[in-house]
Amino acid sequence: MDCDTDAGRALEALRLGLLGIVLRPQPSFATVAEIAAAQCAVVLRQAPPALDLAQPGADRRLRAWLGG
Repeated sequence: MDCDTDAGRALEALRLGLLGIVLRPQPSFATVAEIAAAQCAVVLRQAPPALDLAQPGADRRLRAWLGG
């Protein structure tokens, strides 16, 4: 879940059991990351690459994205 810079939203996501969140660096990032680690969750500083299936030609990119 992408929480942008909202640490409260990130903590809510962790309470709900999500194991992967995106939280852009801000003052309480380290605290949220500690809490996440204690729950075996991952906190990313930026969203990972994504594939937009609404774009023209997405079917070709999807095959490449999936490795073949």
